[in-house]
Amino acid sequence: MRGLKAHPAWHIAETPIPELAAWSESRPAWFAASAWAEALQALGARCLFAWHRERQRGLVVPVFTRLGFLRLAFLGFPICPLSDPCEREALAAALLAGGHCQTVRFSLPMLQKAEDALSEGERPDVWIENLPSWRPSSRLRRDLAYARRHLGDWELVRESLEMAAAARLYAEVIARHRGQAVYNTAYFGHLGRVRHPGLFVFGLCDGWGQLRAFAILAIHEDTGFYLHAAADEEARRRGAGDLLLEAVVEQSRRSGCLRLDLMASPPRQSGLIAFKRKWGDRLGVCTTQHTSRGLIGRAMQAALAFKLKHGARRR
Repeated sequence: MRGLKAHPAWHIAETPIPELAAWSESRPAWFAASAWAEALQALGARCLFAWHRERQRGLVVPVFTRLGFLRLAFLGFPICPLSDPCEREALAAALLAGGHCQTVRFSLPMLQKAEDALSEGERPDVWIENLPSWRPSSRLRRDLAYARRHLGDWELVRESLEMAAAARLYAEVIARHRGQAVYNTAYFGHLGRVRHPGLFVFGLCDGWGQLRAFAILAIHEDTGFYLHAAADEEARRRGAGDLLLEAVVEQSRRSGCLRLDLMASPPRQSGLIAFKRKWGDRLGVCTTQHTSRGLIGRAMQAALAFKLKHGARRR
């Protein structure tokens, strides 16, 4: 990072930038919306607002504090203009030069490598590249027919979900896979209350009205993101995941998406990866990149790299 200067095209602010707010609320641009910042604040993030003056696009940048004083900015979604390596570098420079953080973390997708070539810290990624022309495989059509037969008396709900129940389902799934829960009840509650053209919540309720499975779709410009999903064991066996992902695909198409990102998964969750691969037509990996400035930033980057390496060995 030494020698880089903040690009003047990037405007960074601690409060919503009027141009960014107007742009994000007038279209499905969820990761630039103030509502997304409010949801992240429920996780303890301090949110910054970044606006690119030349490209007339922007995003929310969550910054998390570690050890009481170390600030780490997360840029976890490959949205425009972050898909441009030069703009990623320029935004990182602006964040670091402005003293907003000591380290910036990017999550970067790339095309599939051989299974045995996964590097430490990389996660399998799956997406649908050309959503308008995508069609389900014969196997997927059979699985959807199975789900409809076994979920015939359950209701697909598109609003007014009991988000505390969704948070419990998420926590149960994480515990079942011995993972670490990142999202809390307040976060899910906020997502359930938001009305924004870039966010859609779907649920499956049984005959007694109890939420048994849910999925959340986030849309940013022409890309949909399968942001969250969870189901209890019975719902999973009945095929709830397929029925909910079908709803996600249909809504993404109605919203004009050209691509649907099914999101990266931990390598140890082979069942989840297989489920996503059944739907996706592109396989890849998601890798993590850190950019730092100063002695503290470089020490923090080394510690984060060690943590990723340690986590990969545990898997």
